[in-house]
Amino acid sequence: MNFTITKPNISQEEFLNHLVKVFPEISDEVLDEDYADLIHLQIACLARYANQLIQHSRFDVLRRVFSFFSVTVEKVDSDTENALYVSFLEHVEMDGDSVKAREARALLPAKYLPVWKALRQ
Repeated sequence: MNFTITKPNISQEEFLNHLVKVFPEISDEVLDEDYADLIHLQIACLARYANQLIQHSRFDVLRRVFSFFSVTVEKVDSDTENALYVSFLEHVEMDGDSVKAREARALLPAKYLPVWKALRQ
């Protein structure tokens, strides 16, 4: 007998509702009517937010962003998962040897650091 294990997926709508609940400071941008049904643009808002946090050394909040990413990326549908990698992780600016870049990279869960590096090449 063969068994297939599938991951439980949350819908894009559930994901977006959770995103704006956890990060209400970006809710207006994420839910902008011009971005409706454009998951890559909606998730790109989170990348811009992460980059602002890095620029302003808000590593306490950045830790929450990375935690949100790591917890949700494996529970969403494949389109949302793709957008989280391509429109979020790839666009988080942690390149270089600056203190801020090193601090940000240290907060990203270790299993995603090689993925981030590969996406940035």
